[in-house]
Amino acid sequence: PDVVVTMSYVGSTWSDSTKAEAGFARTWDELGPSVPVVVLRDYPTTGGRWSPECLAQNPHNEGACAVLQPTATPPDAAFESAKKLGQGHVDLSDIFCDAERCYPVVGSLPVYWDSDHITGTFARSPAPVLATHLALP
Repeated sequence: PDVVVTMSYVGSTWSDSTKAEAGFARTWDELGPSVPVVVLRDYPTTGGRWSPECLAQNPHNEGACAVLQPTATPPDAAFESAKKLGQGHVDLSDIFCDAERCYPVVGSLPVYWDSDHITGTFARSPAPVLATHLALP
């Protein structure tokens, strides 16, 4: 492949960052030195809140369903490992969040379709930004 783009779920059971880093390093090393790896930081979480339900309960008040940025962006073992190991890494959190909160609706697009999956429509929206980070046409 020309490039491998990957990410890891921040809610995974890899709580020991040392073991996680070693596991990621082994996996990425198996690709060989000619295959660049780019790790995307996992997208912000909903804090366990079911986004569509929250939005339905708070019509015209999307801010009521926003999550504080530190809660929505917990440590990401894969992303931190990529930084330490010199792999490519891209954080798109600023598309979801401002300095204080992460939002369930961005640019009139619903972000989440449940408590931890983003909608297909929203998933495609950062493609131009990601292409820039990956130096793709």
